Amino acid sequence: DFAIITRDNEKYTPAVEYACLKNGVECFFDKKVSLLSFPLSVAVLSAIKATDLSTENILRFHKSGIGILSANQISELENYAYLWNISGDMWLKEWDMDVRGFVTGDDTKKTDITLEWLNQQRNRAIEPILAFKNDFSGTVSDMSKAIVKLIENCHISGALKGLCERFADDIFTTDVLKQSYDAFMNVLDSIVVCYNNAVITKSEYYDALNLALSFEEVGIIPQTLDQVIFGQADRIRPQSPKIVFILGANQGVFPQFGENKGIFAIKERKELTELELNLSDNEIYTSIDEKFLVYCNLCSATDKLYICYSTSTLKGEKLEPSSFVNAIAENLNPQIFNEPQATLTKSNLPQTYNAAFSELCRRFNNKDDFETLKTVFNLEGKDGVSGVIDAANREKFTLSKSKAIGLYGNNITLSATKIDRFHRCKFSHFCEHGLRLKKLQPADFDVLQRGTIVHYVLEKIIGKYKENIKDLSKNELDKLCDDYIDEYLDSVKGFRSVQTARHLFLLSKISRSLKDVLSHLASEFAQSDFKPQHCELVIGGEEGVPLKFPFDGGEVSVEGKIDRVDTYNGYVRVIDYKTGSKTFKLPDILFGLNLQMLLYLYAVTRASGLDDKSAAGIFYMQSKRDLNGDGKAMNGLMQSDENLVKAMDKENSGVFVPKISITQGGTVSKKLTSFITDTQFTEIFDHIEKVITKTGKSILNGEIDVSPIDGRESGACDYCNFKGMCGIEDKTVFKVPSLKNEEVFEKLAEEKENGI
Repeated sequence: DFAIITRDNEKYTPAVEYACLKNGVECFFDKKVSLLSFPLSVAVLSAIKATDLSTENILRFHKSGIGILSANQISELENYAYLWNISGDMWLKEWDMDVRGFVTGDDTKKTDITLEWLNQQRNRAIEPILAFKNDFSGTVSDMSKAIVKLIENCHISGALKGLCERFADDIFTTDVLKQSYDAFMNVLDSIVVCYNNAVITKSEYYDALNLALSFEEVGIIPQTLDQVIFGQADRIRPQSPKIVFILGANQGVFPQFGENKGIFAIKERKELTELELNLSDNEIYTSIDEKFLVYCNLCSATDKLYICYSTSTLKGEKLEPSSFVNAIAENLNPQIFNEPQATLTKSNLPQTYNAAFSELCRRFNNKDDFETLKTVFNLEGKDGVSGVIDAANREKFTLSKSKAIGLYGNNITLSATKIDRFHRCKFSHFCEHGLRLKKLQPADFDVLQRGTIVHYVLEKIIGKYKENIKDLSKNELDKLCDDYIDEYLDSVKGFRSVQTARHLFLLSKISRSLKDVLSHLASEFAQSDFKPQHCELVIGGEEGVPLKFPFDGGEVSVEGKIDRVDTYNGYVRVIDYKTGSKTFKLPDILFGLNLQMLLYLYAVTRASGLDDKSAAGIFYMQSKRDLNGDGKAMNGLMQSDENLVKAMDKENSGVFVPKISITQGGTVSKKLTSFITDTQFTEIFDHIEKVITKTGKSILNGEIDVSPIDGRESGACDYCNFKGMCGIEDKTVFKVPSLKNEEVFEKLAEEKENGI
């Protein structure tokens, strides 16, 4: 009884499918699917391409649904191939690279996947490809036989039968899957007949098969009587339906504008015709055909006809209705509706739950309609509706306390990085450390990996020689550097198997930077009173410096590793190696950001039983070459004591640590933001205790709202892996204000008085 007709099926199919699903309407779609899209075509074409052992095509062959490997097995193979950039002949060798990626043998990362299991799947994945590669040669007939042999050996017909059973409820999918096998074999026969015993290259055969498959389409006829018919104007054959909907009645859409594909322009053809030259005028024929299609489809309805057209594009560009729409409007006085209608009435109330929910979302800002829909369809309190309201109002989402405890436990273990992530954005912290979502990182010399190598080499050399590296010659330091780089790489299981010229080049750059850093360190230790006491000092855990913060209802245990701890005359300073640029910004700490180094200093002073006055400072050491001539002085925060500064830099030259400047009044210049008093370190330590305990309470209270805070140096969303999920998009986020040191401590004093 109903037909929906359009001039361009592809343009309107998604919208019509959704509308039918939303309103519970069964609909037959006059769809023709290219044979290229079917599993058998994908499998064979991928197998031909995979004869060069490209990872993409090997995996595509198995993803086509042929059933040799399960979805989980394919996913694990793909992850490992991505991790180690596997391609070509690497598929033929035994894999010995660590399944965890670029990690050393003593890394604590755990995985259930073993190399033995991966190599078993590798063999299963590559065996049919290698067998096909050996057979796929000779004449076109021989190549076609190789394809048939591949289909038989891989039991692809059985896999297709399994897919049909899997999609038994989807009549369209089941029917076209069955048709696709016969259609593919017919194409294969046609190619053999066309080429016979000709000898062509593999790529020529691939192009011929690909082209032939692209010309073939598979479709079905309506399966039941109780269906709305949706089809394209030039293919549909409606049997006098009662009601017809015409979609897309816009200028140039329906009827379509004719496209001039000849060598003469329309004006030129007209001039030649006037000269009585006998030219076939396709433009006229096409125009007549299009008008005939309009006539046939408009007149097919027996009871009602709905003609739909758009007044503008999504970008706001104006659209005009077709000429026949204007003619009907002028002569037949039809009813005219604008969709969506401004208000709900009895005539346009939705008829199903899904339709009501869709209208509810659309009319969220129309309070009367919103309340009507909630009442009439009994949507009050439904999860979907609550989610719409919360999302529209940007409500702060929370977990229940029981769920939060289930995820984190009452005794929460945090690292400085996790604390920073929580305060930068609670939602990002929840995704990464609550749900444990992670992005797969390729085993390559990225920024993190370069930093790991730098840390390893500096830890080994300074840990062994400490300040005595000042007594080593440059050649000795250079050799130690190269030896420890090699030692690290040898500890990464399987790295030597995938080492390339590019890796060697990147390693040479890392080595060169490290040698510069070691030379600078030797110069520093030669004149510094501060001596290395610990390298890679462990915080928390069973063997590390204990760092616990109890609070009402639980406890936060902080774990981490300090790159270096130096001491002098009872004073302690903490050093962190940075391969990138990092500058300490004091205002960040007011918002729980940039606390890592101060937390480590707290751990080795107050938490270790030392007086707060023993805190000499925190420093970031740039572990890279000075290409801009900015110097290699460390930056950070330290006590404003001239004697302490000179204990680190004898000449107060600013070469090793920030240069101190004393005013005539005997105080440190306020322009120098790197210096604070010992009592101000105490205020910071008090603040840290409050921040950590508040963090623990917030986590157990289930706070996971989207609340990014941009620090003074970096944005919360800049490197976030979850910014495509949270919906913040390009909205303005809060940024830590630029404050002077004295303003920061005024805020800390207010916090102490009024609470954090």
